[in-house]
Amino acid sequence: MKARRIGQVIVALLAWALFGYHWYLVTQRRFGSSTFEALQLLLTLVLVIWAMTTLWVHHNRWHFANRPDRRVRRSSGVEMGEHDALGHRVLVEGPASSIKDAGYLVVDIDPATREKTFRVAEVPDEEAVA
Repeated sequence: MKARRIGQVIVALLAWALFGYHWYLVTQRRFGSSTFEALQLLLTLVLVIWAMTTLWVHHNRWHFANRPDRRVRRSSGVEMGEHDALGHRVLVEGPASSIKDAGYLVVDIDPATREKTFRVAEVPDEEAVA
């Protein structure tokens, strides 16, 4: 065995010994009303956490069931109009069909007129970006 593995085993054994010792101390105590109140609180917290986890799992399953399948090619979508959803004018440099097939798309927004200009660009080199 490697020295690191031996150290891990020793730490684990000491932790289990400490765990057992503390349970020995717990069993030596007398149970009073405060002990039962603490157990009731602990049980309540466990049930609340279990219920919240169950609801979260059902919530995620519902979202998973209602999402579109990602393994199929997406539809072409809505044709690009003259204005976007916010009402800003949209300009396309080149044919609009090239945007759908573009690997890298640049969107320029003119601050004065709030016009969006879409243009197809080459993918930048990694050295140039870094």
